[in-house]
Amino acid sequence: MLKSTLAAVAAVFALSALSPVALAAKGDPHVLLTTSAGNIELELEQPESADFCEKLVDYVNSGFYNNTTFHRVIPAL
Repeated sequence: MLKSTLAAVAAVFALSALSPVALAAKGDPHVLLTTSAGNIELELEQPESADFCEKLVDYVNSGFYNNTTFHRVIPAL
């Protein structure tokens, strides 16, 4: 379950336009997902996935995800 959840989150990040948000003095890092429909602020739970969070924030800060396409899949009912 956790593996598929992380894969889904990684896919969303890979296809989204992200920009860094100021980090709180204490707490987990935040990332801002900017879309044409509005902004979504994501809180990364660092203790549970510290390596993933660090790499993701590095990619975001480098501009890797800028101007990429956001794609959301809604399963058929």
